Amino acid sequence: MIARPVSPSAPTSNGAPPIDKWFYPVGKPKPMPTQEHLRALLLLYQILLRFLPEEHLVGGEMVFMYDPLSLRKHYMPDLLVALHVGQEDPRFGGTRLQYRTWDEGKPPDLIVEAASESTVEKDNAEKRAQYARLGVREYVQFDPAGNLLEPRLQVFRLPDLSRRGNAGGNEDARYEQTAADPDGSVWSSVLPCSWVMSGNMLRLRERATGQLLPTPEEAALAERDEAREELERLRAELAHLRNGGEEQ
Repeated sequence: MIARPVSPSAPTSNGAPPIDKWFYPVGKPKPMPTQEHLRALLLLYQILLRFLPEEHLVGGEMVFMYDPLSLRKHYMPDLLVALHVGQEDPRFGGTRLQYRTWDEGKPPDLIVEAASESTVEKDNAEKRAQYARLGVREYVQFDPAGNLLEPRLQVFRLPDLSRRGNAGGNEDARYEQTAADPDGSVWSSVLPCSWVMSGNMLRLRERATGQLLPTPEEAALAERDEAREELERLRAELAHLRNGGEEQ
């Protein structure tokens, strides 16, 4: 979505530079086709925010721009992850309003799209081809409703020879689909995790532990249980000291 009209030949660093980030298109929330889509994307966004350090960017419905000479050419993926770019706009400072590859020096590393009836054809064809050409290392599609994709989770990665470490991309790049493990999970080439469907939700399972990355609610419950156990330990230690340190 575009918040204000812009010229397709707007000045860039090659000409008269824009004075601030408001010069560029700014995304605004898209209506979710179902409550399942809303819950699934919000949950995954929260999980990624909690898991990734602040040096990495997690963007929800953030405008992804790839052509400084044609600002109307942009996407607004459901979620994107860009590693090692920090939280501030690299050119203007402050909070990012869009992700501009020519200022970032690289495309996002990972994009996630939730399939809906109005977007699935574009997700499967145009976006999949374009994200590969632009150098997005991993593209994840999942189907919260369970009636548009088979299988419901599909993960695509760029072969090593297709990657370009800059914002220019590679016109010949094509994705390869990552094969699923017997349990249906799919290895991520960007994160130290595997993607896995849990009901209608897309979750991440840490490869080092084999455990699902916790949701905020799960993390809060685990912290509460740990605090309760620590309190019981301290009470037992205090009782031991009151009894003169004798064995109970």
